[in-house]
Amino acid sequence: MSSMGGNGNLRAFLVLAIAGIALSLYHWAGIIVAGIAAGLAASKVRDAVVYGIAAGLVIWMIFTAYGYSVAEAKLMDAFFIWIALVIALTLSVLSSIAAYGVSR
Repeated sequence: MSSMGGNGNLRAFLVLAIAGIALSLYHWAGIIVAGIAAGLAASKVRDAVVYGIAAGLVIWMIFTAYGYSVAEAKLMDAFFIWIALVIALTLSVLSSIAAYGVSR
C-alpha cells in the first residue's frame, strides 16, 4: 500500500474496494471495480495478480452465500457455482492488471 500515498488516497481506495464488492452482488461491473481497486493498491504486477485473485475469491464467496440464502440452493448447482468462480476470477484479475498498468 506504500504506493497509495496519503490518507486521502487510502480512503479513496477503501471506498472503491467496498463499492466494488457491494456492486458485484448486482452486476458484473462491481467485479471490475473491485479489481481496479486491487490493481491500484499493487506495487508490482505479481501483487496485482494476487490482489485480483483475492478480490475475485471474496466476491465469489459472498455471491455463493447470497445465492444459497436467497435461491434456497435451487439455482446454485455445481456448474453454476464454477461458472461464477471463473467469471469472478477472470474479471477481477484482468481489471487489476489493467489498473496496475494504467496507473504506472
